[in-house]
Amino acid sequence: MTAAPKKVPIPRNGVDYRGKVALAPMVRSGECPSRLLALKYGADLVWGPETIDKAVIGTTRHVNATTGTVDFTRFSSNGAKNPSVNADQRESVIYRLHPEREGKRLIYQIGTSNPETAVQAAKLIAPDVAGIDVNAGCPKPFSTSGGMGAALLKTPELLCSILRALVTEVGEPNEIGISVKIRILETADETEALVRSLCATGITGFTVHCRTTPMRPRERAIRDQLKMVANVCRESGVACLMNGDVTSRDEALELASEFGCDGAMIATAAETNPSVFRPDSDGGKAPWEEVVQEYVKTAMQVENRWGNTKFLLGQMIPGKDPIYKAMTHTKSYTAVIKALGYEVEMLDLARKVDKALEIGDYEKPKLTKSERKAANKGAKALGEQERAAQNGVQRTAAGVKRTAEMAGLDMPPDIARESGPASVPERTSALATAHQCHHFAPNTSSSQRALATLEHITATMGGGPAKEHVLCILPYPIPTAIKIELHKRFPNFVITYKQVSFTADAEALRKEISTATWHDVTILYTLFSFPEKLSDAPNLRLVQLASAGSNQIQKHPIFTSSDITITTSSGIHGPQIAEWCVMTALIQSHRYNTLHDLQKEHRWGKPAEKGEYDYHSVRDMVGRRLGVLGYGSIGRQVGRMAKAMGMDVVAFTATPKDTPEKKKDSGFIVPGTGDADGEIPSAWYSGLDKESLHHFLKQDIDWLVVSVPLTEQTKHFLSTAEFKALSQDGKEPAFIQNIARGPIIDQPALIEALKDGTIAAAALDVTDPEPLPKDSELWDMPNVTITPHVSGVGSSYTERSFELFKTNLERREKGESLLNVVRRDRGY
Repeated sequence: MTAAPKKVPIPRNGVDYRGKVALAPMVRSGECPSRLLALKYGADLVWGPETIDKAVIGTTRHVNATTGTVDFTRFSSNGAKNPSVNADQRESVIYRLHPEREGKRLIYQIGTSNPETAVQAAKLIAPDVAGIDVNAGCPKPFSTSGGMGAALLKTPELLCSILRALVTEVGEPNEIGISVKIRILETADETEALVRSLCATGITGFTVHCRTTPMRPRERAIRDQLKMVANVCRESGVACLMNGDVTSRDEALELASEFGCDGAMIATAAETNPSVFRPDSDGGKAPWEEVVQEYVKTAMQVENRWGNTKFLLGQMIPGKDPIYKAMTHTKSYTAVIKALGYEVEMLDLARKVDKALEIGDYEKPKLTKSERKAANKGAKALGEQERAAQNGVQRTAAGVKRTAEMAGLDMPPDIARESGPASVPERTSALATAHQCHHFAPNTSSSQRALATLEHITATMGGGPAKEHVLCILPYPIPTAIKIELHKRFPNFVITYKQVSFTADAEALRKEISTATWHDVTILYTLFSFPEKLSDAPNLRLVQLASAGSNQIQKHPIFTSSDITITTSSGIHGPQIAEWCVMTALIQSHRYNTLHDLQKEHRWGKPAEKGEYDYHSVRDMVGRRLGVLGYGSIGRQVGRMAKAMGMDVVAFTATPKDTPEKKKDSGFIVPGTGDADGEIPSAWYSGLDKESLHHFLKQDIDWLVVSVPLTEQTKHFLSTAEFKALSQDGKEPAFIQNIARGPIIDQPALIEALKDGTIAAAALDVTDPEPLPKDSELWDMPNVTITPHVSGVGSSYTERSFELFKTNLERREKGESLLNVVRRDRGY
């Protein structure tokens, strides 16, 4: 019997290159819309363009809900060590990906010549991709001059050290694969020695470009070393892809079979026509007219930079076709849509994208030199007077160093839909509901124009009657950058923002918000503030809650006596709450409170010295079982983190999740988190009856997370009988966490279970009632951790909640189904 070929293990979040036909990494041609089109036509994997590590280090990760992309951006220094803020500087998109449409089929290729910087950059991108690939084959000077690309072939020890560092510090922690792409060397012996060294570094994938470094694309690929490379990779268990003169999917598979490779890459042919990934059996290569139309539509959907789109169109449209010449004269999406004859299908979208990117008819007039100088001076003055008050300003030799929020204000609309640089001071009113757009008179001075640029904000940009009146009533201030983004994205909306206290009552609300304001409101974004009567808001059509639950509205006429759509912010809290769960679990399992007491007493301590426990008895989480009662967005992220600690995860849901489709998370997901496909649990359980619940609780659960919504059915869902089920058959008592709502747990029964040892310990972020009375026994119990309903609160709360709100506004605008719609029959 022939032994099965050796295969290195494929990480859980990685991908196996075997049997794959992939889009090769190409500078300019490998940007987001090109990759999405390749996947549409059948590519199995896509490589992004080589991106230099130092360009990625220092970037900020932005989730762009408008395009569905994740953008890594940075502020251009223009070569200055300490750049000052001025009206011309803009944030640049260094890397853009589409998590939903590219998913775990995107490989990030890094340009590097240093293990340390390679790791720094890769760590930023790793959570969003399926693998990291090191470029050791690009022969172009911009890469080789820095010791990167093909230059690494001359320093194999350095290349191996880079790969080993990435495998250990990035691949293993993120559970993704690390790979490398090289060119063949002058002799087969040299190539073989290099390949063996590289395969020994722990990589999972290998790509060989069948050309030497001096060769150019017009020179025919050399494949006489290919079988040898494939055999060496096979001996090491590393998947091997071939690259060079591959023109279609069918040819790729034939060549891979002929030379013993595991798959192949397509480069130049895919640049000209991405439909080459479609097999002949499904129609094969499509006419360029079809592909161009699909590409333009895709580019606009992700708001691709116009210059990049135009470059790719130049590759796709035959040079002799009359349309080619017409395309070369266009300067915007609107213009190219007209030149290509797509007005009926795409003209409205083109205008929206042009407006977002500020190109074509929407290009802003450039300031004169004196106007720029005045604007810069004003920006610095405002930064010193107002932003310093927020304790967020640092000074440098060049002036004021920007805070993160200031950087957000400087971000251009084609990246994050923001206003232009330094356009809005912090003191601008957040309650503005109608301002008129600025028009400068011919004799307006440059300083006046600069000041107006700094102070102007409009709630009804774009002119025309307001289609919607959005009222936001929330217990936190809206960041200026988000405020600008909302106004720009929805120019015809009137947006009124009101900050209230957490203890705001109906009487205070009536004084703050007039009846006339309520009357005009069509969309309400709130946490717990509602009109006193349904008749006060006759035009209300949508209520977006800033909480994951909806119990606070379920007794209001909006819920009981209307069909007004109600949506929640489920999904935004997952990362923060999951970290709270892990933190409090480890506090209990590692007896941290005792250790902290020793620290406060300035005592080193010895095993069992204080009598509380023996340090050596602490048990880690590996091999233990997490039970998630309510496997929603929060539970999925807790499951993800528990799995990373080596735990087994079992899930409980109200309804059966007995198909792959049902197991998917259809709500809002913070990219890089959760369990979108429901692949983490080893077993699923369901039901709202006690018998089903008890069956779940008897699955040897060591750690139970309560994350179900509060409804009539889930009130006191866990009581004495349930606690006993957790510890049935003499099992070691379980640890319980409640991050949902206090009444879900019968609190007196929990106290008794904690006292008699039925339950080992508990961590409660919610109690019944809230605040927890000062005389509650829970406060002083050594096996209880209590926090004041703050597990979901954090610096990202506001940003993520508004991302979700904006996404729902856009879906509503397009007539699409909204995220997180509350079903009144279920109560969540």
